[in-house]
Amino acid sequence: VFSSEWCRCLETAELLGFGPPQKLTALNSFFHASNRHLKQQFLQDWKAHISEVKTAKTKVYITHQVNISGLLDKFLSSGEGVVVEVNEQGKLKIVSILQ
Repeated sequence: VFSSEWCRCLETAELLGFGPPQKLTALNSFFHASNRHLKQQFLQDWKAHISEVKTAKTKVYITHQVNISGLLDKFLSSGEGVVVEVNEQGKLKIVSILQ
């Protein structure tokens, strides 16, 4: 489990029970004006992590709505999740939305 460094995300990640979450700066919210300049960097780093970091288990990311919308161009409601896969062209494809 990879999580934003923000306490709400870390608590959610811990409550999943998959073990201690790994903090990933790219998952931090860029909604606040003080972080907006980081939007493209965060999204680029997160997409690279999804595509390039190999694990034996499914990767779970706990982040913020603004990050998900920015990465997938899809608005999710609070509490929803999304399952994605990386296609052969390296593009992210939404497989399912979890409500």
